[in-house]
Amino acid sequence: GNGGSRLVLGLRTGGEMDSLPLHLKLKIFGHALQQQEAAANAGNNGEKDRKINKNSDISTSTSSDENNIKNSNNKNNNYNNNNNNNNNNNAVKKLGIDMSTSVDSKLGGLGPEESERKERGATKYFFKQNRIKEKTCDVEREHEDLKDETKTRVIAVVMTKDRAFQLQECLRSLQHCCSDFNKVYVMCNAVGRFQKSYDTVKEKFPDVSFIYDKDRGEFAKNLQCLVERHTNDLICFIVDDMVFYRKFTLQHAVQLLKDDTVLGYHLGLHPGVRYCHPSDKEAIVPADIRAFGRIGKKSGPKENCSKVGSIVFRRVLGTQDWNYPWNLCGGIYRGSDTKDIVSSVVQEFDLSGIGHPNHLEVNGNKVILALRLDHKRPFSACPDQPISSVVTINRVQDVYRNRIYEPKIIKKSAPSDPSTTDTRTPAIKQHLPCGNTEAGDIFSLDKLLWQGARLDLSRYRDLDPDSVHIGLLAITAQAD
Repeated sequence: GNGGSRLVLGLRTGGEMDSLPLHLKLKIFGHALQQQEAAANAGNNGEKDRKINKNSDISTSTSSDENNIKNSNNKNNNYNNNNNNNNNNNAVKKLGIDMSTSVDSKLGGLGPEESERKERGATKYFFKQNRIKEKTCDVEREHEDLKDETKTRVIAVVMTKDRAFQLQECLRSLQHCCSDFNKVYVMCNAVGRFQKSYDTVKEKFPDVSFIYDKDRGEFAKNLQCLVERHTNDLICFIVDDMVFYRKFTLQHAVQLLKDDTVLGYHLGLHPGVRYCHPSDKEAIVPADIRAFGRIGKKSGPKENCSKVGSIVFRRVLGTQDWNYPWNLCGGIYRGSDTKDIVSSVVQEFDLSGIGHPNHLEVNGNKVILALRLDHKRPFSACPDQPISSVVTINRVQDVYRNRIYEPKIIKKSAPSDPSTTDTRTPAIKQHLPCGNTEAGDIFSLDKLLWQGARLDLSRYRDLDPDSVHIGLLAITAQAD
């Protein structure tokens, strides 16, 4: 009873068909199938048009109704096609063709059930791929929006007390040598006449956040708040008498601190450090120093980049500055490690244990041993050449009797001939401890602030310091 089978049987009688070779039988049958499918599609299209006209009001009201009509028609088409295929298979049996292997497989096609299954699978795959694409695009857009936030942030915390001129030069030189810091905070303790000087410095650096601790105990609370806020960032501690004189990048510090075995990156250290001024002892450089590389891109024939590389060392193989894991003179640490160290100090010594920068540094080194961070993170890193020094020419605290230098003052107008002016730091035996001198005391330096004086960064770049702490005060009346 199918039109296709009737067409085939009408063209050839049973005897005639039996006498034909198989490939002719298949050719005739394929021609009949094409006619059958054309007729069926025409009938289905007419039925589809009638259904659409009949339900035009519904189909135009919502797109979902139109999709339902299309899905219903597709189901009818699949059902009719399946019936057609089954009837055609019966016709082929009548033609005497072996059905142990399907006609579609002989023709290189798919059987009706397999075809329908493939079609359903392809549809599901298409929508699945679309969903994946949409999801991927959403993730990419979200990643693009959060690109800046996911990047490792480095913040600087500068601690200062009654040294507005030195703070100004610290911030100015830091700004001149490195632009990688995401945020700079100044934890300021100002009393009396120095408050106005600090206000002047604050006006010069509007992007720097000043946090004042006027009452006893505020330094500790402010520090805890900062560390809690930046637990997921890197935190660089800086003291106000540091000066930066060679351009550098924080890229190495960020990369190295992704390694769990590295505790910190020390901006004040470099391979030339052989003397520890605070303890007045020789500093033994670790024997296993490893070069980490240099950063920069070449632009034309000249290299226009930071030429400062980094080195990694095992602290236990060095002494003094080389085995001083928690250092507030340019030490960069993970915010999470900093939080653990600060919390442990408070737990062990209460808030007074972090109530002063000197207490924070000394007690921090104690709890690093208790937390076994010295074993978990045995390595530290630093630049492979000097980029900063601590100009240790005065003392503004009475917690520890730190040694300071008799300042070696060099002015811009002074002779620069090496035969008459020695700009190098003294040799180890010539490091001179002394108290506050007239030239280096905080009142004399405060006058320099109001006179518009600057530190001569070029003079410091010419140094080859053998210590983190130096006694050179190179002054110029002009900004370099």
